[in-house]
Amino acid sequence: MQKINPWLWSAFFLAPSGIFFRWVFGNTLVSFFLAVLLALAVVLFVKKIQSKAKQNANQHSN
Repeated sequence: MQKINPWLWSAFFLAPSGIFFRWVFGNTLVSFFLAVLLALAVVLFVKKIQSKAKQNANQHSN
């Protein structure tokens, strides 16, 4: 997971979450913004995981 672009993960989450929120809330801006918010949260989550993995790799190499 260290080499994967976080924006790629974001795209993978945006499509199904957009469909799900559109099904729940209808075709409104609420569904759109919730899907985008979830996709951006995935980017931050992946970056945090990648930084933790990098720190652990640096600790084990020393």
